[in-house]
Amino acid sequence: MYENTKTATINVNRIVLRMIEEFMLLANVTVATWLKERFPDIAFLRCHPSPLSSPLPHMMKEMKETLEHVGIHLDVSSAGSLQASLGRYSGDDPYSQARLIVLNTLCARPMAVSKLTTAREMSNSIVFHNVSLLQRAKYFCASFASEAPDFWHYALSVPLYTHYTSPIRRYADVMVHRLLAASLGYSDKPQWHDDFVQKIASNCNKQKFAAKRAGEQSTELYLAIYVGLHGPMVEEAVVVDVKDHSFDIIVCSMGCTQRIYTNKIEAKPTFQSQGKISSLVLQWPSTETEPNSVKQIIQIFSIVTVSLRRSESSLKIETQLLRPRE
Repeated sequence: MYENTKTATINVNRIVLRMIEEFMLLANVTVATWLKERFPDIAFLRCHPSPLSSPLPHMMKEMKETLEHVGIHLDVSSAGSLQASLGRYSGDDPYSQARLIVLNTLCARPMAVSKLTTAREMSNSIVFHNVSLLQRAKYFCASFASEAPDFWHYALSVPLYTHYTSPIRRYADVMVHRLLAASLGYSDKPQWHDDFVQKIASNCNKQKFAAKRAGEQSTELYLAIYVGLHGPMVEEAVVVDVKDHSFDIIVCSMGCTQRIYTNKIEAKPTFQSQGKISSLVLQWPSTETEPNSVKQIIQIFSIVTVSLRRSESSLKIETQLLRPRE
């Protein structure tokens, strides 16, 4: 059953795939612009709101201020400026690569550093799906938007966008193809009311998010099985968030996020908070094999070594912090 569960790696976006994606994006933008001109009342479009218009704008502010305390300055005024900001902190050394993993995660899911969320939200922050600095892109009927920012796609930095290139796997593209065919004279204009188009768009949004979650959960299931077959596995990880009784890490080789609780660590923890930066000071005791005690500081961007194993009672991954080498 699990004979194909042999590898687990982070997906790499190759140059040839990026080139194909650019042509697909160009086609989608071109069709969106055409349909907006021909059918301004029922054009089926897709937008992505700016994080500046987020329903929780304090999260972006908290993220920026927290990162500035550790020397990271991000410009989120546009997708291009954000990408340029992140590019300044890239590098080939292990620390720079680990830091970029954290920055990418925080930009998409900054709940981990927001101190204005409730205790219940913070306890669920490992899920990372319900609240995000970057809101989800959504389909909509053109007549339900009035201002230019309502049409804008923040992530792609284009004024108009839709999904046209994949009608074999997305119903949204089928809607767009029908409108495009009518605009080119291949068929009559669909007798759609704007309320009907908006209802279809809302359902497409719902189903697309459900498909996204199913894909994420499938990946989590595969990873749990993989770790169960090959574990325990010793991996390098980078700290993304620190709380008083736990901290979150990202396993660099797999891109998965795990939480480590201090009561599961052999070292004595001391929580410290200075401004917006939290840290845990771990005092590892001496042992028969390790005669010297070791002090370890856990804070954002710290690189640690962890052991991964699958739980014996469920398809969950259990993560243990390993004692640092002297």
